[in-house]
Amino acid sequence: GFHDDTPPSIVFHVMKEMYPDDSTPDTEVDTAAVLERCQTLLLRMATTDAVLRVKNSLLSLQSGDIIAEYFKLHLSSLEEYLRHVLSSISNDVTGSHLTLATTHSRLLTDRDVDQLRHRLSTDTETETDRIEITSLSLQQFQTELQYTREIQRFLRGDASIERREGSHKKILLIQCERGADNAKLIACARHKTVDELKDWREEKREFNFEVCLIFLIQLSREVHGSKFVSFCGGEWNTVHID
Repeated sequence: GFHDDTPPSIVFHVMKEMYPDDSTPDTEVDTAAVLERCQTLLLRMATTDAVLRVKNSLLSLQSGDIIAEYFKLHLSSLEEYLRHVLSSISNDVTGSHLTLATTHSRLLTDRDVDQLRHRLSTDTETETDRIEITSLSLQQFQTELQYTREIQRFLRGDASIERREGSHKKILLIQCERGADNAKLIACARHKTVDELKDWREEKREFNFEVCLIFLIQLSREVHGSKFVSFCGGEWNTVHID
């Protein structure tokens, strides 16, 4: 189910990640390490049914190892993934995190988001720790300007957080139905999100919070020849959650 551009994009991304100096001679490249890293990234964004079909493919002899590795990496819920992100985001010098997550499951309702916020908040160590979740539907915006203003409001809207004690984490959940049909809309929103996040990093004062921006994209199990490019590269993390 991967788009044809996905494998070369991942190889390019991993080479930049492992060998940021373009002058590195080819003879110094650890091709085995590059291959292993590329395979890991592919497995993180692969769907469960696709991995289980590996035993019927040309990789049938390796299917046992591939399936075992997949389920070692696989996260079964958005809550599980957010727990992982929230536990590690404080170590990121940018104080921010970007993820594009695909799913075959239904998207979250307002009730689901409230329950998710409550469960994540019970993990905080002190009463001053706080987790905020804002959920948006990408299709609710009529113009690019409306979307941009909402991202700006999320990043800059609550200046009172500066004066609070404790650790504060803000999560923006941007949901979109029919990912394959809305690929251009998603790509545009991702670019605008990165632009606003860069501006926020450059101008932010000593805010006592970290931000996590998650695109949750619903995909159909029947693609009918249309393949969604789920790998983003750069600082984006890409996962599949079911």
